Amino acid sequence: METMFKQEKQLRVLAKWLKESDDGIDAYTDGDMERAVKYGVQECMHKIGDYLEEILDMNDEQLIKEMETTNKQSKYIVWVGGIPNHFDNLLDAQVHKKEWEDEGYDDVVIEAIFKVNGNEHHLFC
Repeated sequence: METMFKQEKQLRVLAKWLKESDDGIDAYTDGDMERAVKYGVQECMHKIGDYLEEILDMNDEQLIKEMETTNKQSKYIVWVGGIPNHFDNLLDAQVHKKEWEDEGYDDVVIEAIFKVNGNEHHLFC
């Protein structure tokens, strides 16, 4: 039980770090493109921190319900140059992404669509 408590504390610290991350953005020396990328990374880190906190705050009943519904409702889209390819599981999406990258494509992104507490979330990776 003590290990579980320690892990929860560690995850709460991680969530705090993610939510407070500024990714080294410097308005004076960074170019427009560099700032845009850093802001995108920062936003993603903040969202992950929010999701982590939301999950840590769930009670056992909520966790079980979310695990059951998330597994049924998660969808993945592999975007290849603006063309969507739909998948029901992450492993298939990752394999598809890797195949396109092996073909030399560098504009391949996975969009994960999942629901937490009834709210739909999109994460690009």
